[in-house]
Amino acid sequence: MIKDYLNVPVAILHYGLINRKLHDIEIWLYLKFNTGGYFKISRRIKLQIMNFFSINSSATFNKYFNWLVKKKFITFNRNSKNYRLSGMSRIANKTKNRCYLGAIMYRDDLNYLKEFAFSAICSNLINQGQRKANRADTLIGSVRKGRRLSGLVYFPISNGQIAKAIKKSIPFVSKLKKNTYQHGYIKVKKNFSPLDKKINGTQIKYDLNERKLIKKYNEELGPRIRIHKGALSVQEIDSIASRTHLRVIRSLKRLHKSKKLAIKH
Repeated sequence: MIKDYLNVPVAILHYGLINRKLHDIEIWLYLKFNTGGYFKISRRIKLQIMNFFSINSSATFNKYFNWLVKKKFITFNRNSKNYRLSGMSRIANKTKNRCYLGAIMYRDDLNYLKEFAFSAICSNLINQGQRKANRADTLIGSVRKGRRLSGLVYFPISNGQIAKAIKKSIPFVSKLKKNTYQHGYIKVKKNFSPLDKKINGTQIKYDLNERKLIKKYNEELGPRIRIHKGALSVQEIDSIASRTHLRVIRSLKRLHKSKKLAIKH
């Protein structure tokens, strides 16, 4: 049974990105797309998968596949000699990640799983940020959401916030964010604040020639000084909009209420 799309738990994508196991997990997702859940690992299927992901050696494929079996993403029935793909909700629950949302994934996304995973995590962070902002504003009698531009919701998310969420360095996040943007999974809007000073009670703009002095003597603002629209400005946190849509996985939401299981690293 060939599927058009999957609702992949964000928890699994998050686990794969943190633990550098997306190459392994993409094989499992390929099988989810192309089988009914049960299969035999014939030479034909093995070569199809290797060609699809440009895996150069059987040893590399076997390493990925054996990890999936070891971590119970795939189980083997000794009587029927069939492999079975474990349910997504059960695997997601084992990661101990409490997110019960899934990312809508199409077959073409298998070619860019790292970027897709990053965009799904951004979607989740945007949702969390909006909920916090709305709760805070409700207390003061107003409701504020992310800015909606061209049908997408933009919300400020720092590289540091993403790095903390996926347990990676800021340079790693910066590079992956750029790649994800280039592949069209996210949109990024640069934010700037005008840099001015008060003289005799009047706000005036800094002269462009003062840029070097500010960068030299102001350690906090210096690295963030930019020329924006012909004036010195401070670069603020980027606003991000993700094209990856999330849906609630009801079976996973129910599982979270039961006993937690943990994947051993």
